[in-house]
Amino acid sequence: MHAPSTTLPHAAFARADLPEQKDERRQLILRAAAEEIASLGSGKDFTINSLAKRAGLAKGTVYLYFSSKSAILLELLIEATDLLTSKLITAISILPPPVSARDLAREIEASFNCLEESRQYSCLFKSISLDSAGREQFHEHAMPSLEKLDALLRQRFPQLREGEGMEIIFFSWALRLGHYAIQETKHECRDDVECLPKVEPATGLIRLIEGYLFRPQ
Repeated sequence: MHAPSTTLPHAAFARADLPEQKDERRQLILRAAAEEIASLGSGKDFTINSLAKRAGLAKGTVYLYFSSKSAILLELLIEATDLLTSKLITAISILPPPVSARDLAREIEASFNCLEESRQYSCLFKSISLDSAGREQFHEHAMPSLEKLDALLRQRFPQLREGEGMEIIFFSWALRLGHYAIQETKHECRDDVECLPKVEPATGLIRLIEGYLFRPQ
């Protein structure tokens, strides 16, 4: 979601008075938060103290821009979701007809792969899912673009009913996030413990989409 921070410590402590300086400071905090979560591997272990240290800022300065840890996580999640959704809408719009389940699965996979921090997206999603207020804000923000994506999918796949394009996207993302969780579990297994088998999310996506497209009408 964010490129690694290149801001020097003395620049981070400089006073931000102008609107563009405040925006730069805000982006610095978000970049540092993304880096911190990536290094920790979990939004649950993320703290304002560790973020402030990484950003080279006082803890109080962070609170001038974000009211809480949840507000930072939510902003990062919304940013990632905006990128995923916009890339999907663009990619699906230009697919030549007829569009197959494999075509759609490929584009959904690509929308995740475009994020270098896609594993971080999993951490963010799980963190927000534990916060009802954050979940409501995320839902409110994401719905317009998801409804647009749903309409586009129903245009490309006329056999879909209203809302089913959105269901495909939700289930596809859940499948991908579950794949990350399985991979993390496998990494934690001891040598003497039989780990879960290798899972290919692309195969699961194709079967999921085909279940909608080829069901009895």
